[in-house]
Amino acid sequence: MTDKTILIVDGDLVAYLNAAAIEKRKVKVTHKPSGRMKEFGTRTEFKDSLKKKDFVFKPDDYEYEDIQIPGNFALVEKNVGNLFAKFKEICWPDEIEVYQGEPCVLFRNELPLPTPYKDNRGATKPLMLADTQQLLYNKYKAKPVRYIETDDMLTIRAYEELDKGNNPIIATIDKDAMQSQGVSVLNWNDDIPRANLIHSLGEVHKHKTTYKGSGLKFLAYQTLAGDPTDTYKPYHLSAITYGPARAYNAVVNCKTEQEVLLAIISEYKRMFPSKLNYTAHNGVEILADWKLMLRLYWQCSYMMRSHADKSNFWDYASKYGIRKEDHDS
Repeated sequence: MTDKTILIVDGDLVAYLNAAAIEKRKVKVTHKPSGRMKEFGTRTEFKDSLKKKDFVFKPDDYEYEDIQIPGNFALVEKNVGNLFAKFKEICWPDEIEVYQGEPCVLFRNELPLPTPYKDNRGATKPLMLADTQQLLYNKYKAKPVRYIETDDMLTIRAYEELDKGNNPIIATIDKDAMQSQGVSVLNWNDDIPRANLIHSLGEVHKHKTTYKGSGLKFLAYQTLAGDPTDTYKPYHLSAITYGPARAYNAVVNCKTEQEVLLAIISEYKRMFPSKLNYTAHNGVEILADWKLMLRLYWQCSYMMRSHADKSNFWDYASKYGIRKEDHDS
């Protein structure tokens, strides 16, 4: 029997989405050969305008300047307040905790991957992002997160509350939370938002042009297919043709957690049948085999469940009767 309901909120996404929602953006396009300039709503709108005029688009002829137009911060405050009221209406939490990441080097940034982890974070940030973050600190008592990702902290706090016998609910729209076995997740963007319990084995399914899921199956899928948002691709250096469809097929029909984990091992052996040399993104020369590649990409996809969690695949697999020494060959 649970004691208290603890709502654990992804402050990063609350701040970013609400700050972005109230500003308008345009792009100023300059035609370099002529010097002519014109503003458009988006780059796509600009390119569509060329098509309508039957002009050939030559990328090197144009340069772009993003323009941000600030909105009214009072509207941000109102929208954030409405969101937290929505949380309370859905979950009736006894306590609400909010977490926000602080700028720092994360341990995944230092993994010797072929390409950097989260190498796409130079995008333009909302003008009022810092003000919205401060709003969460001041009014909603947000707590800063350093050295690990906010996603990790949300999961860690959820498992700490589970150990106390409480009912943790992670409030986020980030798909990484969907791997949190035994924890409830509230995606506030769902058509009918509610706290959904993540079952241990979970599932994976095709959704339009990508794949979604929950539980261990979804974690396994990410470990095999990677995540374009976080810019890691496990099969980047693979000796065989691989991709999301093969990752999905490898785990979709597994009946137990042990089968899922054995499928991961089998797929990594198939992707990396022999040793390989590569230069990591930080310039270090790496001699790797399938076990090292599995270790690295498990650390990319797996969210920490305690502050002492080493994100070690074999430690996790041992809970389901799988021993590293049985797979050393």
